Amino acid sequence: MHDAQVIGKERNAGVRRVLLVVLALNVLVAAVKLTVGLMTGSLAILADAFHSLIDSTSNVVGLLGVWVAGRPADANHPYGHQRYETIAALGIGVMLALAAYEIGSGVFERLWGGAEIPIAEPAAIAVMAATFVANLAIVWYETREGKRLNSPVILADAQHTRTDLFVTTSVVAALVGARLGWTWLDPFVALAVVVLLVRAAWSIVGSASLTLTDAAVLDPADVTRIAREAPGVTAVRGVRSRNRGDGAWVDLAIEVDAAMGTAQAHAVASEVERRLMVAM
Repeated sequence: MHDAQVIGKERNAGVRRVLLVVLALNVLVAAVKLTVGLMTGSLAILADAFHSLIDSTSNVVGLLGVWVAGRPADANHPYGHQRYETIAALGIGVMLALAAYEIGSGVFERLWGGAEIPIAEPAAIAVMAATFVANLAIVWYETREGKRLNSPVILADAQHTRTDLFVTTSVVAALVGARLGWTWLDPFVALAVVVLLVRAAWSIVGSASLTLTDAAVLDPADVTRIAREAPGVTAVRGVRSRNRGDGAWVDLAIEVDAAMGTAQAHAVASEVERRLMVAM
């Protein structure tokens, strides 16, 4: 089997493993938050619980995307299926936007519908603080593995989970505010959650769109400079770059001395490829 295929299979297996671990953790955290939210009646906690449930769903979407992305090239997809991982990341962004809409609807219902005031028990505050630690560990793990595996879906999911850190902190603040009699703080915090979700959704969708539309990811001047430094290269032209979803791909044409033999010219091209892979 070709080395690139072996590396691709190992990478996809690693991505799936990370998403499965994070899925299990997100389900546990969501269950804890949902239980506390139903017990206290806090809109902010329920919003946070809903957000964590979306985290779990996004893990499933990511797993499906990675599964399809790992399929080999075929007649309909001669360049492979790697873009499906980016499509999964795009789906996570859309789900975040939908969650923002649902939570925002709850905010308006609380402000104008006369919903019950949340009960801010000390135990609820302590449990929510504990989920912050769990989310912090998830973000650290996903970000590290997403960068190591160069996975857009893991990095998108890490950004998604990162919003939980701000959300949980805000929820704890809302619960403390409820104990102090600041009943307006709960819907205000839920509204802040909406802003965070919209911001994260915009970032994820924007990043995925750049990949899906083949936006350039490398400076042509940098590519040209590195290629020209290879011995035997006399000129570089037609530099193009794009992100296929699992890494940057570069197309370029190099010119060598006309007297150079085919084998020697091929060696020069291989050296250019090696230098670009090391530098980029």
